[in-house]
Amino acid sequence: MQPSGSDPSIVMKADSDYIMSTYARSPIVIVRGSGARVWDAEGREYLDFIGGISVNNVGHCHPAVVEAIKSQVGTLLHCSNLYYSEPQVELARLLSELTLGGKVFFCQSGAEANEAAIKLARRHYWQRKGTEPGRVADMPTVITFQGGFHGRTLAALAATGRYTDGFAPLPGGFLQVPFNDLSAVERAMDDSTCAVLVEPVQGEGGVRPADKEFLSGLRDLCDRSGSLLIFDEVQTGFGRIGTMFGFEHYGVRPDVITLAKALG
Repeated sequence: MQPSGSDPSIVMKADSDYIMSTYARSPIVIVRGSGARVWDAEGREYLDFIGGISVNNVGHCHPAVVEAIKSQVGTLLHCSNLYYSEPQVELARLLSELTLGGKVFFCQSGAEANEAAIKLARRHYWQRKGTEPGRVADMPTVITFQGGFHGRTLAALAATGRYTDGFAPLPGGFLQVPFNDLSAVERAMDDSTCAVLVEPVQGEGGVRPADKEFLSGLRDLCDRSGSLLIFDEVQTGFGRIGTMFGFEHYGVRPDVITLAKALG
């Protein structure tokens, strides 16, 4: 039976029939939104406190966003990376000027952005070593933090260190240490460390801000070791914590930032 927008029970039954059960859903069928509010199929109104999990930073159905989407869809829906695209170049320029001044890599999601950052860190490691990737014993290591979250692809799960049941074997090369514990990072760092991957504010299962001294200490450790400092700003990016990006709030400049959610 096709889902009916007017009968929540039919929609929820169809969800159970056709969509894999990877998320525990609340028994509410959301049908529309405006600003900070959403409405369900029975007409009840709710305040959306998380903005689609940090996605709708300017609220639901903001007129400027709606008009921009309608205009683009009416002009060109998709252009492959085999050709140049002025909107893509303009977005890259804006992102570069707003962030670290470097180059931009576009992908599909926050998990994929973190995967790309991990690949970049490994490539940087081997170039810094002046050699090609060698034995497994030479594997470069990314230091991540307990309580963090970086996505649900295999490498992102390995970096996260949770939600891993049933997915072994996970990619190696990740070492988790306690969050906000600079001495633990210093003990964990060695010649194999290629990067430190950290969220300025951990957003999974609570809001856990990093200490400013912790992030500035990570910057110093990475400078001394030649490792890359990567800020996962998938949730903290685009004004979510007051400044445009989390690194500005803390006054600590990473080598790489990853973005998604509100950017999308």
